[in-house]
Amino acid sequence: MKLFWKIFYSTMIVSVSCFSIGSYILIDSAFQDSIKREATSVFEENDILRYSLQKELREASVSDFYFADEKNKESASNEELLITVASSLTIYESGGELTFRISNQDGDIVYDNFNEDLSNDAVTQVSNQSKGYQVKNVNGKYFLHAMTPLQLHGDLFYIENFREISDIFASKNDQWTMYMYITLLMIGIGAIVMLVTAWLLTKPIYKLSKATKQIAKGNFEERTIVSSYVEVEELSRNFNFMAEHIEEMISQLKEANQRQETFIGSISHELKTPLTTMIGYADMLRSKKLDSEQTFMAANYIFQEGKRIEELTMKLLDLLVLKKRDIETKPIKTTAFFSPLQQYMEPIFEKANIDFYVEAEEAMILIEPDLMRTVCTNLLDNARKAIDHDHGEITLHGFIHQNDYHIRICDNGKGIQAVEMGKITDAFYMVDQSRARVQGSVGLGLAICSEIIHLHKAELTFDSEFGKGTCVTVIIKGVKR
Repeated sequence: MKLFWKIFYSTMIVSVSCFSIGSYILIDSAFQDSIKREATSVFEENDILRYSLQKELREASVSDFYFADEKNKESASNEELLITVASSLTIYESGGELTFRISNQDGDIVYDNFNEDLSNDAVTQVSNQSKGYQVKNVNGKYFLHAMTPLQLHGDLFYIENFREISDIFASKNDQWTMYMYITLLMIGIGAIVMLVTAWLLTKPIYKLSKATKQIAKGNFEERTIVSSYVEVEELSRNFNFMAEHIEEMISQLKEANQRQETFIGSISHELKTPLTTMIGYADMLRSKKLDSEQTFMAANYIFQEGKRIEELTMKLLDLLVLKKRDIETKPIKTTAFFSPLQQYMEPIFEKANIDFYVEAEEAMILIEPDLMRTVCTNLLDNARKAIDHDHGEITLHGFIHQNDYHIRICDNGKGIQAVEMGKITDAFYMVDQSRARVQGSVGLGLAICSEIIHLHKAELTFDSEFGKGTCVTVIIKGVKR
């Protein structure tokens, strides 16, 4: 069953049940209160009857009544006296003359001026010290039958009086009829209201379900409209957040897959080109008779391309190892770190007619020295390759900034165009393919640097202006002066 119908039926069942139970309790309690009020009134009338009979009996003389049978004298005298007194007793109330009946302890009627044929079977169930009442139906009329005991010279009699309460039962029936009409009306109105309410409640959920189906089909841009209901609003927001997260993850997976395909394609290209050339020269050496100069040229080219493939293989291994290892960092002084680096790079820059300046603020940094030296060496070598003119200049500046240590390497080379900035750390990517080939680059330097920086939980930023130069900054977290 759909949630819409579950909400509708459950709400209607609960509402009708609560209304029915409440109405039953209300009608029944009103009916019982009416019966109790009538019982109180009929007992008050019974008390008046008993008081009047007792008064008349005290005034009457038993000696006026004699019977031949001496054995039955007392009982006969009591009944005769009671009949005589009751016959002469007339009491009026607001509804007219008060009717009553007198029965003996065996339940036999002694006196009766009540016109209805109403049994007195309940008389024997009333003790001589208590009073009681019962409701009886006679020919479609309802009567309240009250009875109280009366002691007369040792004999027990019961005074019974009656009150018609058909109007109370009629009122109860009218209330039940009204209840049925109101219930039917409430069910009709409630059904309409609950249909609208259930539709409003389930509409956002239906839209949410529709959105999930769209996402399941691959439409990750699908979003839900945030509802005004707090719970559904929170659900919609969480769903949209999940959808955005899934879309982002799918996008990242696509990008990773694209990078992987590009990476594999680049490897294939980097291997295929030198291998094709090497095979061509090897075939020429094998199939043709060459002079010594041609033989040396072919062998030298095969050697150079072989070394390049070897370098490419080692770089790939380094990159693969870096992706699957953790490093152990240790504190090291910046002077101890930069001094060997400067000594190593100065001869290379002198040979390329490039001025090299080093200025480092003294501090204690937490790094893996060999890996971080690889980063700096690669960045400095890239700066050298970017300078294609005389009067080249490269600076290495180390300084503390906001509790971090910055290693900033700047050159006055040709710079990098803005569209190229997001790709420079990708494997095999080279800004100037032809120059990189001449200089022996395979395009893995910055990719390796990026992995090392990631292992150090550091940052690598680039700031370049095309035609003027580039600055690369390594930001190492945490520093001690």
